[in-house]
Amino acid sequence: MLALQRAAGNRAVVGCVAASRQRPTLARETWWRGAGQGIAPSSPGGALHDFGDGLYLTKDQAVARQYAALRGGEKATPQLFRLDLERGGLGRVLDLTKDARWAEFMRRPAFPGGPTHRSLIEMVNENYSRFFRAFLEEQKLSLAEFDAVIGPEYVRGGTQVCVRNPVLQAQIRGSMVQVPLASEAAAAAGSAAEVATTAEAVAGRGRALAVTGRVAAVAIEALIFAVIVLALEYLRVRAEQEKFREKMRAAQPQIEAALVGQNDQIRALQSTSAGRTVWAQITIWIDSQGASTSTMAGIPFYDHSFVDAGFATANVGLNFGATRTSKPGKSSTWPHQYGATTYTPRRDLVTYSVPVPYDPAALPDLMSRNERIRHIERDAATPGLPEGVVQVLFEEREAFLKFGPQVYGPPAPPRVHGPPAPARLDSPSAPKK
Repeated sequence: MLALQRAAGNRAVVGCVAASRQRPTLARETWWRGAGQGIAPSSPGGALHDFGDGLYLTKDQAVARQYAALRGGEKATPQLFRLDLERGGLGRVLDLTKDARWAEFMRRPAFPGGPTHRSLIEMVNENYSRFFRAFLEEQKLSLAEFDAVIGPEYVRGGTQVCVRNPVLQAQIRGSMVQVPLASEAAAAAGSAAEVATTAEAVAGRGRALAVTGRVAAVAIEALIFAVIVLALEYLRVRAEQEKFREKMRAAQPQIEAALVGQNDQIRALQSTSAGRTVWAQITIWIDSQGASTSTMAGIPFYDHSFVDAGFATANVGLNFGATRTSKPGKSSTWPHQYGATTYTPRRDLVTYSVPVPYDPAALPDLMSRNERIRHIERDAATPGLPEGVVQVLFEEREAFLKFGPQVYGPPAPPRVHGPPAPARLDSPSAPKK
């Protein structure tokens, strides 16, 4: 520096010092993580992950919401976190999204005449880890050389990162900001506008539709959410999810017509159930076909493709239901030059429940309306409900609060109207022991 001062003067020294203090501003990227409240991370080696043990994030908010629902399950509250991370903040990164070697490896058949590595991952995601290790070995790469791995999420879509460095993991966990799941457009898969609607969109659509149309519309979104969260193997590919959504939305008029036929039963239940929620239980069918191939090379692979879907039945009752049953069809085996493939058709029946709103004017007194509000709030707190279902309940609560003066204090003793209705123990409306 002294030599620079002698050669070029003080102005050059000042410019050099100023330039050295300027830190270049790097672009920031937004990452997301879906989690379950109180669910501890898996122990090292305790679960099969795409890139091994680490903290996983995704660039796709809809995918993070899907993971939040999966990790929360029935026993924990789903959580969504956001992280704005400066590029370069992940340390030493192996970025498969920009690696030509990985792209070529994914296009390559797993065995002569067989499907590509990528196809096998899309069929069964557990193949990802095995193929990733094979890629590292082929390229003579050591995973210990990298703090993080970035790669495609072939099943649910988007880009994922696995942060392997424990110090970086701690820093990232401390920087993540929780995002309220009920405040933004939700998606279990695909785009947020496709899978779950925002509170504003739900409210706007609810004002425009009759009660049966409103319930049918929410049922469609709830079923899409429920089925994709089930992670049925034939809906892991985004294109298959799109076909399923189209079939479900095409079935909405049938669901509306079926609910209209249940109006008398709905009114009877609402007038005799002491404010308990009446649930429309919608059942759909989904046809698919599995293909299991055994090869001479000893590498088995499995494919399961979506075929068709439609509306089955609609019933009403006082119990919330979310069930799935499967019935396989008759298998057939076809030999070929690489081995043999067995095809097995299957039909899944999936049932999901949607609340049918009360008319506040139909309840005779203030106590009855207050009891209804208490049931709404208790049912809306049920873990795992899609946002559209929760929004329907709170729209109904808002209608009751606007209807007239409320006296809303401690819960009143239960009122008995004849013999108690049967309730499942897992029902949000089931009486507590």
